[in-house]
Amino acid sequence: MNCPECAKQVPDTAATCPNCGCPMDSSESSINEVVLKEGFVTFSNANLKDAAVGIAGTLAGGIIGNRLARKAADNLGKNGHGVLTDRRFVFGNSKPLKKIAVGTSVNFGEHRAKGDIVFDIPLADIVGISQGKQGFSTLFILETNDGVYKFALMKKSQYPEWESAFNKALGKG
Repeated sequence: MNCPECAKQVPDTAATCPNCGCPMDSSESSINEVVLKEGFVTFSNANLKDAAVGIAGTLAGGIIGNRLARKAADNLGKNGHGVLTDRRFVFGNSKPLKKIAVGTSVNFGEHRAKGDIVFDIPLADIVGISQGKQGFSTLFILETNDGVYKFALMKKSQYPEWESAFNKALGKG
């Protein structure tokens, strides 16, 4: 299989990518997920808990934090598409992901292999969602175990739809 982070080939039995350290979960590659909400969003910012730890740090969390921090810095202000499923929230390249309709079953394996996905946040890692503001933009802010991710919406009126979908997915609504 290919690493979802660096796209290099990784043995099927590897727990992490030997090239970049990205965690590998081969059991997830064959699971279909139900799409709950999708839409155009802009990646606005991320405050990641382990980002301050050096790349050469000895903690695995530090390596993961730096990988996410680099990804966040590279994609700041990027327009894309968000897809919330019954298992995760993914953000990535607009064209391939906007073809995924609400209520359909999706497998992200091909999108990962092609590098279409920038962030893949499992629902188990999401602690909560809140509304924010940045300039004229309305944000939905995802607080996760790794840190905080901020996504700008085109219209303020879209926030309640995202909040409702996340709360349902997280079993809070």
